[in-house]
Amino acid sequence: MNQEGYSTITDPFHWRNMSRRPTDLAPFDEELVTIQDEFRRHFGWDVADDSSSASELISRVEQSGVESWKRHNRAATIANIQRRLVLRNQRVAIL
Repeated sequence: MNQEGYSTITDPFHWRNMSRRPTDLAPFDEELVTIQDEFRRHFGWDVADDSSSASELISRVEQSGVESWKRHNRAATIANIQRRLVLRNQRVAIL
């Protein structure tokens, strides 16, 4: 569809038919997951430590007063990254 203002990002029909939402991000390269596992082994960490750290981080982000960190702005950023990936076939690292 080539209507002015049309985007697969804003078209709800498009998202209903996708198997994954734009915020369901899978690792780009399984080798990166392997490297992360090596770091865990080296430092004696486990996945629960990662999960706990991630939960604490998101809690602090959500409690902050930083406007760009608010949930709706984070969602808009992810949607923008997804659009770039789809339209320009770019690789993007989210750190």
